[in-house]
Amino acid sequence: LRQSALDNLSLFTKQKKATRESPCLTQIKRKRELTNRQFDAEKDDPKEVWEIVLDVSHSDMLDYTPGDAIGILPENDPEEVSEILLKLGLSGTEEISESLTASDCLLKICDI
Repeated sequence: LRQSALDNLSLFTKQKKATRESPCLTQIKRKRELTNRQFDAEKDDPKEVWEIVLDVSHSDMLDYTPGDAIGILPENDPEEVSEILLKLGLSGTEEISESLTASDCLLKICDI
């Protein structure tokens, strides 16, 4: 390896705090809907509000301060994605765009 590659590897392995470029990935520990889904679309706001508790017990990379942001990157159930692909007669490897397959689209982008 070239020295610059070794330097980058060293920076990566010594990183102590999650960043936008190197986020701390975790699982949802618990979620609870706070809104009432029984609403009149003419009168009420159809937004959903959720309380989400994340499991960060395994991470020493988090150093939260007021004003910090969190990103939620949900994925659909892979079994549901497989069922949809099967019903559509697709393998999942079909390209939707230059860098997106049908499987990735259903898994990471579509709301199913």
